[in-house]
Amino acid sequence: MATLTIKDLPDKLHRQLKARALQQHRSLNSHIIAVLEAATTPQRTDPETLLARATVLRSRVGGKLTDSDLSVLRNTGRR
Repeated sequence: MATLTIKDLPDKLHRQLKARALQQHRSLNSHIIAVLEAATTPQRTDPETLLARATVLRSRVGGKLTDSDLSVLRNTGRR
């Protein structure tokens, strides 16, 4: 197995990771491996859940967003 060294880890992030590891009765190393696996493993999307979320979002905006608005929102922050 490979070994990974993380340099310049902020103290606050270290404390947060350590606290979460303790809450889940894991070592810090095991917790970090679990976090990395979760972040890199594709999540299956349930179509029904996705459609339900879309319906809720549509009701919030009340049909006031145009395709042009969505395009601007999609590209905000991209360079």
